Amino acid sequence: MTSVELEYAEKRLQQKWHDLVIEEQKGAPLPVLERLFNDYMLAAEEYNSCVDKQSSGTATVVHRDYSPLIKSSSACATASGASKSTM
Repeated sequence: MTSVELEYAEKRLQQKWHDLVIEEQKGAPLPVLERLFNDYMLAAEEYNSCVDKQSSGTATVVHRDYSPLIKSSSACATASGASKSTM
């Protein structure tokens, strides 16, 4: 786990939240908002997993909790392996 991977997961999470808020403000239909919310929740789980992985290998980690989710054991996407289409 590198700081670049954690930073990527954080930016992806922020983008997913932004996408959801903008579409809600535009009055998007409920199925669209549900899909965007699910995307956001998956990104939150990924981010929390990345934080967990980094904190297990490092004593000092800045953790910003973007989600009320219980931390998941989902795999952490790497900066090179994850889709960058949302950025």
